[in-house]
This record gives sequence, C-alpha cells and structure tokens, in this order.
Amino acid sequence: MRKRHLTYPISSRQSMAAVEEEKPIRFSSLFWNYFQFWPIILLSTLIGGVGSFLYLRYTSPKYSSAMKVLIRDETSSGQISEATVFEDLGLISRSGNIENEMEVLQSVNLMRNVVSNLGLQHRYIHIGSIRDVDVYGEAPFRIAGWQPADSLLNPWPDLIVSIRDTTGYAILFGGNRYKGRFGESCRLPVGTIRLMRRSGASIAAFGDDYRVIMRSTDAAAATLSAGLTVKSIGKRSTVLEVSLTDEVQERARDVLNELARVYDQSNLGEKNKIYVNTIVFIDERLEKLTAELSEVESEVERRKSGHSVFDLSLEAPLLREESRDYARSVSDAEIQLDIIRNIRSFLDKDPEHFDFIPSNVGINNLTLTGMLEQFNRLLLDRQKASSLLGSSNPQLTSMDDQLATLRTNIKRNMDGLERDLSSTRNILTSKGQALQNKLKGLPGHERALIEVQRQQSIKQNLYLYLLQKREEAELSRTVSVSNNKVVEPARPLGQVAPVRRNIWALGFGGGFMFPVLLISLLQALNTRVRNLDDIRRHTQVPLLGLINYDEGEKPVAVTGDSRTVISEMFRLIRANLQFIGSRQRIKTILVTSSVSGEGKSFVSLNLAITLALAGKRVLLLELDMRNPRIHRTLKLGRDADKGITRFLSDDQIDWHDLLRKSEVEQGLDIITCGLIPPNPSELLIGDRIEQLFREAAEFYDYIVVDSAPVGLVSDALLLNRLADTTLFVVRKDVTRLAHLEIIEEAASLDKLPRPHIVMNAVRRSFLGYGEGYLYGYGNYQAGEGRSGFKRLWKRLRGGRA
Repeated sequence: MRKRHLTYPISSRQSMAAVEEEKPIRFSSLFWNYFQFWPIILLSTLIGGVGSFLYLRYTSPKYSSAMKVLIRDETSSGQISEATVFEDLGLISRSGNIENEMEVLQSVNLMRNVVSNLGLQHRYIHIGSIRDVDVYGEAPFRIAGWQPADSLLNPWPDLIVSIRDTTGYAILFGGNRYKGRFGESCRLPVGTIRLMRRSGASIAAFGDDYRVIMRSTDAAAATLSAGLTVKSIGKRSTVLEVSLTDEVQERARDVLNELARVYDQSNLGEKNKIYVNTIVFIDERLEKLTAELSEVESEVERRKSGHSVFDLSLEAPLLREESRDYARSVSDAEIQLDIIRNIRSFLDKDPEHFDFIPSNVGINNLTLTGMLEQFNRLLLDRQKASSLLGSSNPQLTSMDDQLATLRTNIKRNMDGLERDLSSTRNILTSKGQALQNKLKGLPGHERALIEVQRQQSIKQNLYLYLLQKREEAELSRTVSVSNNKVVEPARPLGQVAPVRRNIWALGFGGGFMFPVLLISLLQALNTRVRNLDDIRRHTQVPLLGLINYDEGEKPVAVTGDSRTVISEMFRLIRANLQFIGSRQRIKTILVTSSVSGEGKSFVSLNLAITLALAGKRVLLLELDMRNPRIHRTLKLGRDADKGITRFLSDDQIDWHDLLRKSEVEQGLDIITCGLIPPNPSELLIGDRIEQLFREAAEFYDYIVVDSAPVGLVSDALLLNRLADTTLFVVRKDVTRLAHLEIIEEAASLDKLPRPHIVMNAVRRSFLGYGEGYLYGYGNYQAGEGRSGFKRLWKRLRGGRA
C-alpha cells in the first residue's frame, strides 16, 4: 500500500472545507451504493411490471371518435375581410358566434334529445371472468319500463340480471333474487321494472349475468356532455372538431352522428319559426277575406240578375275608367291599411310576450320592413342565447329591452304610416266621389253595381296578394337549410386509454424508482458511516485497512492456519504498519474508537495475534479501565492481583508478575485490567505507566494498547506521549458521521500520534466492487454467509446487519 503524507489544517472546520473541495462525487461508488440492494430493486421493478400487466388486463379500454362541423356566418360572404388581419394580431376578438355554437353543442339540453333518440338512458354490462364488457347494442334484453317506488329516488339503483332461458330471468338486488319473465312487470323493493327480449337476439348460453346501470335521461345526458370536447381547428376557421371518449367505439360514433342531426334540426327549426308564424297570420286573413269576397260576389250576381245594364254615352266610359283608377288607388291604400292594422293587432295580442312578426306581407314602406326584419333577427338571437345562457342571465334582460324598444318604434312608425295612408285614401275617395257626382245622370242601378264591383275588386286583389305571399313563405320554409354543415362524419380515432406504452413505463419506472427513492431517503436520514466516501468527506486521516464483517462474531478471528477473509485483512494491516512513521520503527500501537461497540477490543486482540504469528514478541495491554473486555473474550478471569490497576497503584508490584500467557499464540503476552479503578485518568498520568511502557519496549517488539473510546473519556489522550501510532476503529453502520469530526480534530490538533483509521465490519460485497482494496477473497474459507432480504432491510435502515 502506497504511503500517504498528510498536512493537517489548522482547524477542524478548515480541514472539512478542504476535504469537501478536494473530493468530487464518485459515481462508481454511488452506483455500487445502490447496487448492493439490487434484489429489492429488481423485486420492486418486477412487481411494478406485474401491476401494469394486471391493470391493462382488467381495465376496460376507452376509445375516441371525432367529427367536424362547419358553422356558416349569415352576415359574411365567405371572403376574408380586413378585420381578419387585425384579428390575427390580437387587436380584434373574433365574433362570439363560434363560441356560442361550441357551448350549444356541449349543452345538456341538446344531448338530452340524443339520449332519448338512441335510448342511452341505461347501460348493459356483461359480467365476465376477467373483466366486464359494455355490450352496447348487443344485450339480449332491454328495459321497456321502469317505475320507481319513490319519485325522489336518486340515483337509480344498479341491478344484476341473470338470464335463465329465452323466456325468463332473475334479478339480484339487496341480497335477494327476484324472478321475472320477459314482457311482464317484475316488482322490486325500489320500484317496478319490465324487461323485453330484443328481437333477433339469441342467447348463446344460459346463466350469463349482466349489470344494468339505470339512469335518468338528464343524468345520462350530463354524463355524455361531460365527455364531449369541442374545439376550433384554427383562428380564421369556423370549422369545429367535436370528439367524444367512451368505452364503446360504436356508441361514441353513434352519439356524434345523432348529435349533428339533432343540432341541425334545432337550428333549422328556430330559423323556420318566422315562416311558420307568417303562414299562420296569412291563413287567418285569407279565411276572413274569403267570407267577405263571397258576400260581394253574391251581391254582384243578385244585381246583374235583377236589373239590366243600359248603354252610356262616350263620356260615361271615360268617367268609369277614371273612377276605376281612383278606386284602384283607394284599394291599394286600403290593402296597406289593412296589413298595418293586422300587424298592429298581432303586436297588441300579447304585450308581455315577444313573438316573430310577419315581415314578408307586402308592405311598401322600406323603413317599416327593415324594422320588422331587425326585430325578428334580434328575437332569434335572444332565443339562442336563452338556451345557452339560461333565463336569468343579465344579457337576456338587455336583449328584452332592445326588443321592447324596437317594438315601440315599429308601432310609432306604423302610426305615422297609417295616418299618411288614411289621408291619401280620403283624398282619393273625395276625388272619386266627385267623379261619382258627375255620373249622377247614370241609372241608379248601374251606379250601385259599380260600387259593388269596386268592393269586389278590392277584396279579390287583397285575396290574391295574400295567397301569393303565403305560397312564398311556404316555399321559403320548405327550401330553407341550416347554417351548419357536417364536413366530416364521425370517424373512430382508436383507443385513447389506457395507453399501453405509458402504463408499462409507469409500472416498471415506478417499481424501479420507488426503492431507489426509498433507499436515498433512508440513507439521507442515516447519520452513520456507510462507505469509504463518508470517511473521505469528513476526515483526512488516512485509512490503514479494512476488517471484514464476521457473521459468526468469533472474538478470535486470526489463527495460525486460518485463511479466511478477515484473517487476511488483519495480515494486510500488519503489512501496512511497516509504512507508518517514515523509517521510524513503530513499536507502541494505541487502538481506540469514538464510542463503545465499534470493535476496538476485537481489533486490538486480533492485531496482536497477527503480529505474534509473524514471530514477533507482542504485549497486549488492556487499558480500557472503564469497560475492559479482552479478559472476558479470552476467558482469563478478573484477577485483582494480576491487573494493571494493581501495578499503577502499588509501587511494590513488578509488571512481569502481571504477565499472562495467551493460549492462542505463544508469542503473545497479555496484561489485563484487573479491578476497575475509580480514578483511571489519575492512574494514567502517573510515572508508573511510563515505566511500564519504557521497560516493556525493551523486551517486546510490539505493544498493542486497548484504550478507552476517545469520544467519551480522555484516557486515550493521556497515552499520547507513550504511543507511536494511533488506530481509530470505525465500524460501518455504527460510527456516526459526527464522530469522524472527533477523529479529525484529534489529528489536526496533534492530540494523538500518527492517527490512522481501521474500518470494521465491512462486507465482502463492499470489498469486491470498485474500491480497489482487496480482491479475490471468494476462494478463501467462508467468512460471511449469504445475505437474505432481512439482512438487506437492516442494511437499508443503516443498522447492523
């Protein structure tokens, strides 16, 4: 082993800082620190993999389907406007129409119609041996009727239905079995249910069980709406992508297709409501005009059949023609007045309620026609907002105020128009009356006939006009299309959960990382020495050697014929002692530790035996006068007359008389402690101890001193003047990291001579990987048995293994 020269800093704190700066992280040591627990890590990883396998096997997969819907904008021609540029820059927000339609598509009200149309209120799940399967559209039966015993029952119960044969079944509920027949009602404690066998469904095997999850239409609609996702595919685009995730791919596809159909019908129905109201209004007027026109025609027929018509002079036809022109103008005015009065009657029918106003009825005033169309558009927007935002939203109140104001303006405009038309009609009537005065010379019967024919013409023209407008409204309602279009029908996107790759990665990764994190946490909380890196980081005192862990804990680990790992390690320490002192012979070896229980006496005894096996004369002094153990280890007994305390306290005693021969090795002599003195520190200060060391050094090659722990008492420090080198025993998983600072302080302040560390209780795996101290001990006699998981757990906790 190469000799190490150290220059100790002035203070312990400076020494520690220097050590921290000089010692980088050793990744190889870090790797082997975790590798020693590889059985636990491997087992946890396998458990994580098994967990992933079981999860994938017993978890029902979920699938996704998507469709694309185009939302048309009635106010746009489809061209990109200048506002689009500012919209991309974020200066102008996009119209709220797209956001509104997205909310409408996700509304529970719309989904309720889908659930009702497809019959999705209840779910039928086949109970399998491995996992349960949702049999959408394939269940051999369906719920034809359900009447709960309590109308407030919420949620509805889940039932287990067992198919007995093609005609009967049994329901398991509340631990009881209720038998029933298909098509007949079965009474349960919570209500009455009636099951029907599906037409064309064949039961392959009797005894199959099905779980029936019963839900109300609202609950089923809320569940489906929650799984619905609507998003726009771009900033400028008005195309929405609607997707749904479900355990059954066919059900997700059917729901989306039906949702598109219901959404289209809802939009089209709101749009056609204006035309329907117009048709109803015209039908009411046609019915009245038909009766009036019938009376006028009857009067014409009666007068023509009862009276003859005479030839008039040339002036009469001209007067009649002019009279007809005035009558035609009066008829037009009467038509406009009649339409205005009927629209006013329509508006005054229900002042507290807003309804669509017939707008396409032939009013010649463009201002009034524009106001009517604006009122209908605003009312349509209000109905859409009501279904989306709810009836109590402040925005609806604002729209109601706008509608009321607009209706007032319409009435005010109609009042002015009616006054103008009445004035025009009166003027035309007076002029027509003047012409009539000119025709006074005509026969009275012919004049009366003309009056009746004029009324007939007015009624007939009004009738034909309204009939034309009704056909136009009916045609508009028939050919009207929705503002929305399904660009791409629902298509399956495949399985979206669980993602097998992620589950496998989570299982194996979690199984691997859990023990690693647990080991890191426990070792981070551990304050004991675990490896050589701990020693290097906390002290600059050189390492003299390693002592293997002896599972049998034999006190004497070294004999003449032993070839175990631990015996070879003591021989290596003996060899390394030759390189201590820079050519100065090492004779007195002081063995100490920080606290009791670190193997100080074990190292002292076996080191002395190792030196004696080399043919050296060795004296082992048991100077741990507070807790002596060597005499108990060698079973020498505590002889008060042959103890070092007797020599130190009595000047008449010769230390030669205290020598006790070792039965382990002939070249080893031992002086035990004897009686435990009350003042060991005072005895070690005296001259007698110096005399003992001086005289023994002349007779023995080595003196091994087993002293008290330096971290507890000062006995070892009092022997500083007598020792040539000091061996600090550090026990793996026993010595605390804080105690290494005691060793560093003793070395930096020169409290003990030539300090070196001996690491005790090191396992063979620690020696064989990456440290470079000892190799190949597997061919020696077994010094360490196989370690099980109990030993691994103890090692993981940082305790003794």
